[in-house]
Amino acid sequence: MWLRSQNKLMLMQIHEVHVTSGVINAVFCGINRLGTYKTLERAMEVLDDIQSEIMNCNPVNNVYIMPKE
Repeated sequence: MWLRSQNKLMLMQIHEVHVTSGVINAVFCGINRLGTYKTLERAMEVLDDIQSEIMNCNPVNNVYIMPKE
């Protein structure tokens, strides 16, 4: 799946995403921060949204843009 970072400066095809506190990171040539949120709960909501996009679409042809707070 393709993801665009929250600050719009990175566009990357990723294969692994993980959440630490309120930060969502992607593994892509090292670890890259995709988005930062005030709470773990908000970060988990965004991760759930990414999962829904993967399940409902062909992830190879889609770009998910990380939302602001």
